[in-house]
Amino acid sequence: MKEDKGKLNIAIVGGGLRCKAILKMFEAEHILTANIVGVADINENAIGFKYAQKKGIFTTKNYGDFYKFRDLNLIIELTNDDKVPEQIIKTKPTHVRLMDHNIARLFWDVMVYTRGLIESNPDLLVTFDKDGIITDLNEATIKATGYKLEELIGTPFKNYFTDPERAEQGAMIAVKRGKVANYELVMKCKSGEEIPVSYNAIAVRDAEGNIRGVLATARDIRHVWEKLARSEKLAVLGRLSGGLAHELRQPLGVMNNAIYFLNMTMTDANEVTREYLKILETEIQNAERIVKNLLDFIRTRPPEREEVVVEQIIEGILDTCRIPKGINISLQFQAGKPLAFVDPNQMRQALFNLIHNAIQAMPKGGELTIRTGNRANSITIDIIDSGYGISSEDLEKIFEPLYTTKARGIGMGLSVTKGLVEANGGTIKVKSEINKGSTFTVNLPTKK
Repeated sequence: MKEDKGKLNIAIVGGGLRCKAILKMFEAEHILTANIVGVADINENAIGFKYAQKKGIFTTKNYGDFYKFRDLNLIIELTNDDKVPEQIIKTKPTHVRLMDHNIARLFWDVMVYTRGLIESNPDLLVTFDKDGIITDLNEATIKATGYKLEELIGTPFKNYFTDPERAEQGAMIAVKRGKVANYELVMKCKSGEEIPVSYNAIAVRDAEGNIRGVLATARDIRHVWEKLARSEKLAVLGRLSGGLAHELRQPLGVMNNAIYFLNMTMTDANEVTREYLKILETEIQNAERIVKNLLDFIRTRPPEREEVVVEQIIEGILDTCRIPKGINISLQFQAGKPLAFVDPNQMRQALFNLIHNAIQAMPKGGELTIRTGNRANSITIDIIDSGYGISSEDLEKIFEPLYTTKARGIGMGLSVTKGLVEANGGTIKVKSEINKGSTFTVNLPTKK
């Protein structure tokens, strides 16, 4: 390898395993602006020596041959023999610096540690020079953008944003002021996906204080945007739902009383009339449940927790819940009836919502399995249906308020359920597969 006046020219004395490791590190020219001009070792079969030959680097048995390189800047000694650096100091040109094996080991440890920090950073990390050309990056950047390392190195940093001019302005701010913080940009991925990021950068300076480039990190802030949108949605929902729910409760109550009156007075009604009255009663109950979910969502009270037998709550729900024909119920309760430490009313509402949803997921009939178990400091409840299932895209959103996959409904039931379970110190998870059914798993705490 020839000398390069624009880089630090380095020769290595000692061609062992550490020599090969350093050669491989310096091969990534985007990491260090250095050039390996030669390797010396008395053993021509040394692993680093042979690797240097394979790469076309000058090799010799006599390190004195390095002195003919006029632009040689540094010799790295890796022999572990204290006499060798003493001999090099006596014979080397005065302008050539020496890094002995002790300092080289420290240098290597620092490099490995630094690279470990860079690669372990979950944020996107990129360095680019004063002209905005990318010189280094971490694995997180490769994964996020979808580009290969060689596709990114040596290309303009600004090219990977929807607004290149704004990206360049952020880099210039870092160069002029020394840093830039919380600078929002939208990154373009190879797939065409656009990711909002918060961009932070600092200017990188050499020992003389001259700016060599910029170190920039970018953090995916999609979750921040989604959280903000959700907060705005909830604020609007809170303002509307309270008044709406109260306005609906009164006419629903009147209709319910009317159905009750008709059932009491029309004792001789024919089968068709009674069937329609039953349909009206069922639909009014569904509407009342929606109103109750709205009110529960906006005014969830602190739980009044006590020890309860979960199986009794489930049996009570099934006694009052209308089970359509064609749905078989399988109860698999843990022996001994362990006690959960929860608010019984809130848990009754949460489990009712899950059981009601499971029944609705099987319009053509199926199997509803309710299973309880006992783990360390918790009670587990599995509600399993054999219905149409939930897609992977919908699974990520089903607990969000106002999100529903049903033709009828406003998407509050599961949001309320999750809120009630978590308010009682529990957790809720779901697994599902299209056309195979869903399993909702609720974990509830026991009294400590």
